[in-house]
Amino acid sequence: MDGLPIIILLLVIIVMFGFLRGGGRVGRGNQPKVVQALLFDVKLNQVLVETFHMREKPRRFERANWEVNKDNLDFLDETFVKKCGDCDHEHENTVEKCEKCGSANLREPFQLGNTLSHMFETVGEFNDQIKAAKKAKSTSSLNIDVDKLKEPLAQSRQGLEDWMMCTIGQKELPPPEPPTLTSMLFGQR
Repeated sequence: MDGLPIIILLLVIIVMFGFLRGGGRVGRGNQPKVVQALLFDVKLNQVLVETFHMREKPRRFERANWEVNKDNLDFLDETFVKKCGDCDHEHENTVEKCEKCGSANLREPFQLGNTLSHMFETVGEFNDQIKAAKKAKSTSSLNIDVDKLKEPLAQSRQGLEDWMMCTIGQKELPPPEPPTLTSMLFGQR
C-alpha cells in the first residue's frame, strides 16, 4: 500500500505525456493526416455549396481543421522549381531532365497555402454573415453568393488530392485501425 501513491503518480505522468506529446509543428509522418483533415473540410464545403439554397436554415461552412492546422502548413508551399518524381531531387532551375538520375518525370512545386488561405478566408466571411443573420433571426435577407466558393474549393480539393497522390500514392488515407491502450498513451510507432 505504501507504493500505491507512487504508481498512481507514474500513471498520471504517463497519461499526461501521451496527451501533450502531439504539440508543435506537424511532423512529416502526420502531414498526410493533416491534408486528409483539410480535404474533409473542403469536400464537406463543396456539398454545402451545392445544397446551400435548398436549406430552410443555412448551415455554416466547415473550417475547424483549417483553424487547428493553418499555422503548420508550410510543407504545402514548396520552394524548388522542379522535383524529380523518381529520386526526389529538387532543382532550383528549370530543367528538362533530372540532373541526378536523368529521369524526365519532373513535377512543379505545390503552392497550396495561398489557395487554402483565400478559400478559408471567404468561408469565414460567409460564416460571419450567416451568424449575423441567425442572430438577427432573419435568414430570409441573407444574400450570399456561394458560387464564389465553387472554383476555390475545386482548386483546393485538386491540389490536396494531388499532394496526397504524390506523397502517399493515393488520394486518401486508408481507414485507421482501432487504437490500442499503448497507442493512446504513447502514440503510434
